[in-house]
Amino acid sequence: MLNDTDPSVTDDRTLIYRELRKDVELLLPAAANEIITTYFEDLVSSAELDLWLYNAHEMVLDATEGDPLGETERDLEIEPTTLAVARPGLRLLHLIANVPRERPARLALELIGRTEDHPGVGVWVSNMEGDWALVS
Repeated sequence: MLNDTDPSVTDDRTLIYRELRKDVELLLPAAANEIITTYFEDLVSSAELDLWLYNAHEMVLDATEGDPLGETERDLEIEPTTLAVARPGLRLLHLIANVPRERPARLALELIGRTEDHPGVGVWVSNMEGDWALVS
């Protein structure tokens, strides 16, 4: 199975992941809003329903449009050190965080690592003191 469809794949696990992702990309757009709403209505309070529907919609978009930073962006929005998150482009993320001066470079490397092997992704991390790092 290895290298059957893509010579850049280095192991069977990666190939299986890519093939399953293709299948999911075809199925997820079929997830109608009514079905998602019905599912969440029984799981969360009515006050939280809009938030959960928004998150479900974003996950469908991430999976179908291939947003390599979508999940990372949502994770950062609830981090206590996050001051702001911006997306200047689909494959770019700018994080302004309350971190010490030696931390932006390390944090940018950690965030770029979350994108796995997506090409052309860039992460820019800065703090309020003007220290910053850009990793792509």
